[in-house]
Amino acid sequence: MASEVDLRQLAVRREAAPPGEPGRRRIWLLRYGLPALLLAGFCTLAGVAARDVLWPPRQVTVIPVLSARAASTTAPADSPLFQAAGWVEPRPTPFFVTAQIEGVVEKLLVTEGQQVQAGQEVARLYPGPARLAVRTARADLELRSAEVARAEQTLKAAQEKARFPVHLKAELADAEAALAR
Repeated sequence: MASEVDLRQLAVRREAAPPGEPGRRRIWLLRYGLPALLLAGFCTLAGVAARDVLWPPRQVTVIPVLSARAASTTAPADSPLFQAAGWVEPRPTPFFVTAQIEGVVEKLLVTEGQQVQAGQEVARLYPGPARLAVRTARADLELRSAEVARAEQTLKAAQEKARFPVHLKAELADAEAALAR
C-alpha cells in the first residue's frame, strides 16, 4: 500500500477575485458602512436629546404693561384700558392646557392648532361621574343637615333643662327621702 497521493489535486484553488465582484463590496459595506451609519444615528439621537443645551431658546425681554383707570364710566366700549409698547410673540417653548377636573372626553370641539378665545368651550366631558358626585354630595348635605337639626334639638333640650331643673328637684327629693328614713 505504498500508493502515492498527490495533495495538490485536493487543494482548493483560490485565485484573486476581480475588483468588481459583489462579495468584496458587501464586505466593505458591512465592515465600514454599517458602523458609520450606526454612529451617525447615535450622534443624531444625542443631538436631538441635547438640543436645548446646544441651541438654547431665544431670550425674551418682558416689559411691564402700564394700566390706566378709565376717567368716566361712559367711556366708549372700544377704548383701550391699557397701553404697552412692542409686539406680542408666543413663548419659544410649547405649553400645555390642563383641565380643571378629570374625566372622559365625550366630545372634542376644537382641533389641534386651532386658536381659541378665553372662555370658549374646548371639550365636553362625559357627565356620568359628575352626576354621581353631585348625588353623593347632595346625600351628604342631607345627612349633615339632619345632624345639625339633631344637634340643635339637643342644645334646645339642654337649655330647657338648665332653665327648668325639674330633674334636679326630683333627685333632691329622692335624696331627702332617703335621708329621712
